[in-house]
Amino acid sequence: GRRTIAAGMSHSLFISPEGTLLSCGTEWDVDGNPTPGLLGHGELAEEELPANSIHVPTPLPGLASVRIHSVAAGVSLSLAVTSEGEVYSWGQGNMGQLGHGTWASSQSTPRQITALASERVVAVEAGFIHALALAESGAVYSWGAGGDGRLGHGSEEHLSTPPRL
Repeated sequence: GRRTIAAGMSHSLFISPEGTLLSCGTEWDVDGNPTPGLLGHGELAEEELPANSIHVPTPLPGLASVRIHSVAAGVSLSLAVTSEGEVYSWGQGNMGQLGHGTWASSQSTPRQITALASERVVAVEAGFIHALALAESGAVYSWGAGGDGRLGHGSEEHLSTPPRL
């Protein structure tokens, strides 16, 4: 379904009536650890006060020309689905939770998950260090940290690209 607002642990996402994606919050977790890229605005200055924070909902420059349909905010990542069914992710990626096929530590601006490009995605969900996508076809995809079987693939393997369940 369509979700036009989402709350992560330390950040919030909003979709305007026109389909513009906005974010606010901080790129620090409750323990004072940095979570770079979580807001999706690129590199934020750590020297400025409040450090790594945006206090009012602010449009994400990287998605300015894209109409956003729904969003999900996890603890370490953010996801957005466009009106065309494309999925973008940003935030921390050390467990593969961004779905870009890498174990990169972070992605500071939204990047399309190309492994899902063949599907029209209608819904996404972001967990702590994993994510899910539901395609219009009914197919479900999961990726990120696989501990405790949370990805549903029958193992505890971490996956950096989204395979179909």
